[in-house]
Amino acid sequence: GDEEFVVKLQPPVIGLSMSTMPWMCYDGPTRSFQAYIPPDTVGLPEVYALLQRELTPSFNPLGGMAGYKAYFNAQWEGSRVRVFYDQIVSPQPW
Repeated sequence: GDEEFVVKLQPPVIGLSMSTMPWMCYDGPTRSFQAYIPPDTVGLPEVYALLQRELTPSFNPLGGMAGYKAYFNAQWEGSRVRVFYDQIVSPQPW
């Protein structure tokens, strides 16, 4: 549909190769879809730079790995999801 919704993007944890690992993308809280964004997708280096500028990495208390998680507006376009990378939105409660 034409309605925008929020997705969570998670790049690979810090220390793993950004050039070979996909990014996770899903909506919440029900995860009606989950997708993996190929690492060679146009714009991902710019998105990662935005995350580095705007966010502090979070740590997984179980594994101790640091990583970024950010929320962006998105919209379905047929069977694909377009993520609007230009602006991080407020963290969601899910």
